Amino acid sequence: MALDRLGRSCAGIAAAATVAGGTAFLDSALAVAFAGAILAATASTGARTRSAPCCARSAALYGRISYGLYMTHIAVFIYLGNLDLRMNHYGVAGSLALVAIRLAVCTAVAAALWLWLRVSHP
Repeated sequence: MALDRLGRSCAGIAAAATVAGGTAFLDSALAVAFAGAILAATASTGARTRSAPCCARSAALYGRISYGLYMTHIAVFIYLGNLDLRMNHYGVAGSLALVAIRLAVCTAVAAALWLWLRVSHP
């Protein structure tokens, strides 16, 4: 059942990417949606795998900093806008690298914000 849902999610993501074109915002949204579908499928099976502790820790981290991600991701995307133009020359590999860079920078900014607020306002 989980694999059926995962298959439908992947098909929907692929259809959305094909219809909407390849904008930077869409690429990032699709990457996050796909990662969420993978995490949901992994968590719903109840299987004990080697990646289960890693997934649980990363999901907990993103749960803690999720509001910071929501508040800062657009500013990070705008700040990295010039990089988007440069990465277009590399095609799909450039788009995937840009998504990874955006995810890393957004996570770092949101985690720093969370730590700053936690330490300075206990």
